Amino acid sequence: MSMNYNITLTENAIKKVHSLIDEEGSSNSALRVLVSGGGCSGFQYNFKMDEVQNDDEDDDYDIEDDDFDYEEDDEDELDASGIMINDECGKPILLVDNNSAQFLKNSVVDYTEDLNGSGFIIKNPLAKSRCGCGNSFAV
Repeated sequence: MSMNYNITLTENAIKKVHSLIDEEGSSNSALRVLVSGGGCSGFQYNFKMDEVQNDDEDDDYDIEDDDFDYEEDDEDELDASGIMINDECGKPILLVDNNSAQFLKNSVVDYTEDLNGSGFIIKNPLAKSRCGCGNSFAV
């Protein structure tokens, strides 16, 4: 499925992803965002660092299978393909499967640090409501 989901990252998010990649010690790591059912509002965001396979012949990258825990009933509905968002140098920094991307259309991924804590947040125009912590939302 080829579609422009228009998912962007702020400068703070890009800097944090680069920092996490450096911590991982693997130049083939990227942040994966997954939307799954759950949370207090119906859907929730999940973040993790994941590996991206590099095909050395033409510098193309393939998204490696992720290892999130899915409900068994949902496995058949998951689309194994996905989208990658690259930094200004063309290196993958964000991975999103197509099922999750449809819930993230026109979203902005940000990283914040304040007195309440730190973490990635998603400014999602499709979310009709969200919980107080910002990790779950309703469409």
